[in-house]
Amino acid sequence: MLEAIKQANTYNKTKSMKYLLFFLLIVLNFVIRLPSIPHEKGYDSFFIHALANSISTFGSADWWIHWLSVFGFYAYSYASAVPFVLSGMHQLTGIEMEIVILMYCILLGLISIFTAYVLAGRLYPNFTFKYGVALFFSIAPGVMLFSTWEVSTRGLFILLLPLFIYLLLSEINMLKKIFLLVILAIFQFAVHHYGFILIPIIFIYIGIKLLEKTNHLETLNPYSHYLIVSLLIAFIGLPFLTRSLVDFGSRYDWLITSAITIVRQVGPLVILAAGSFIYLLLKKEKSRNDLFILLMLTFFIPTIYSHTYGAFMLLLFIVLFIGIAFKNKTIEQ
Repeated sequence: MLEAIKQANTYNKTKSMKYLLFFLLIVLNFVIRLPSIPHEKGYDSFFIHALANSISTFGSADWWIHWLSVFGFYAYSYASAVPFVLSGMHQLTGIEMEIVILMYCILLGLISIFTAYVLAGRLYPNFTFKYGVALFFSIAPGVMLFSTWEVSTRGLFILLLPLFIYLLLSEINMLKKIFLLVILAIFQFAVHHYGFILIPIIFIYIGIKLLEKTNHLETLNPYSHYLIVSLLIAFIGLPFLTRSLVDFGSRYDWLITSAITIVRQVGPLVILAAGSFIYLLLKKEKSRNDLFILLMLTFFIPTIYSHTYGAFMLLLFIVLFIGIAFKNKTIEQ
């Protein structure tokens, strides 16, 4: 009886500590997004601010001349989701647009905690991993950049990506899953042209599921590290083999700049991701989720050569590996 009471008390303390840590994470993300400057910043921010004002003033998006204009795929158009969100918040609250943008950015920062947390929980049901991913994702420089009084369509897309992958990996009814994924994908295409990266993610998931159903996954598992390493070397070496992906200058300088850009947007903890990648690569019995995140990072490696967009495409996947390192270190202790 006494032992049961002790276990119950320990469980309650652990549960209370988890709630406290999560509350402190929310407070942290709120505080670090409080402005230290008098006005919003960023070229994209002023442009989207103007689009949102246009919707509020005229009652419609005047750049819509074709249904593809909604997604920014028609001439003189722009992806419309974020301007409509800002205009809606402005019209509902009556608050000045600049303050609405500040509220929107703080809200994005808080949302980033939950989207990263649910995805991490879908991959590995370990509190340390889930908390680590939520922490490192929400305060990553690349996420902070677009959620600290600077509105950008990239920001919302990056924060919704974990939710899309969570739905993809979920075990819910297939019809319900397809319906939710289609709705979310349409919205993400209306947010930013990054929407195209959802396509290879879906194909990676389907490929792994097919291998699992045909019982070929276990056969390929012992050789998966050879395949991934080969793909990794080939993708990193693309500019050296095909003279592509590099616009000008030395390919070596371009690669070094790419590495610096990754560190700048993810943070110095990116070095932990490299260790986790090797750990997962050499793991003898890889689960479906292990292979999924390994292949996602591998297939998106060529994007590092886009200094403007590449780091943001890779940010989530790198943070997942940082979370694995955080989890493993905690378990060891």
